[in-house]
Amino acid sequence: NAGGVTITTSSLEVKNGAEISASTLGKGDAGGVTITTSSLELKNGGIIASTLAKGDAGSVNINATETVVLDGGDSELVTVVESSVLSGAEGNAGGVTITTGSLEVKNGAQISASTFAKGDAGSVNINATETVVLDGGDSELVTTVNSSVGSGAEGNAGGVTITTGSLEVKNGAQISAGTSAKGNAGSVNINATET
Repeated sequence: NAGGVTITTSSLEVKNGAEISASTLGKGDAGGVTITTSSLELKNGGIIASTLAKGDAGSVNINATETVVLDGGDSELVTVVESSVLSGAEGNAGGVTITTGSLEVKNGAQISASTFAKGDAGSVNINATETVVLDGGDSELVTTVNSSVGSGAEGNAGGVTITTGSLEVKNGAQISAGTSAKGNAGSVNINATET
């Protein structure tokens, strides 16, 4: 089994193709990724827990007391926070949990819990005390928060839950839970106390 990654810092930037990941390529479970900080900026990079073989993917847990910004910029690289079961693997994804003051996902950035093989996708849980903004901008990539069962997979998607003060989704951004194969899609639950 992989041991996982734990980062505790006052602020964290992950950019220009950089990646924080915990994955399994052989028989065994991948550890998760846990980040505790005041602010996180992810631009043209990835925070990933995945399985490519027989074993479960860990979860991604981000606790940022102030802000989380995921920005695809103008790069062709996908900016992503994900927990996934990749093609050919067998295992469950652990899901993604983000707890913060405000969350901004823009310019093709993605938050995803998905399965493309035999296993459940896990859920996406976002708790932002102030605001959540999803903005597609001018990107050709879709800005999305999703839990999905991909084509050819066999498993259930865990769904998406967003709890916040206000939620704004604009310029083609999406929140979705879906299945393109054998399995249940899960649901989308939004709890916004203000707008």
